[in-house]
Amino acid sequence: MGTIFKKDKKYTFSDYFDLNNPTKEIIEKFEYQYRFEELKLPKSSEIVGNLDKLKETYIKKLPLISLNSEMARREFYIYPLLLELLEYIPAKINVEYPLDAGENLRGNY
Repeated sequence: MGTIFKKDKKYTFSDYFDLNNPTKEIIEKFEYQYRFEELKLPKSSEIVGNLDKLKETYIKKLPLISLNSEMARREFYIYPLLLELLEYIPAKINVEYPLDAGENLRGNY
């Protein structure tokens, strides 16, 4: 396995998508493992009401918005889904907090 990261470069999350190395190699540099498997999530009998409105947001409206930055994509793709989830899950969401995962990744998440 060759060198993936340049020694003095600070990487942002979006920089990782520009790397040519396989995902497995990149995350091994952070001492994580990757495996592809189906998730078995719990099911609910609760009726979810606004799925049509959410679907309309994603399918009809998002293609009309230019999403050229990581922040724009995060805000427009994730925001509607998180708001809808709060209708069903009593959770507090921290929208942004500082991220320092070492010398190879810096930024806000």
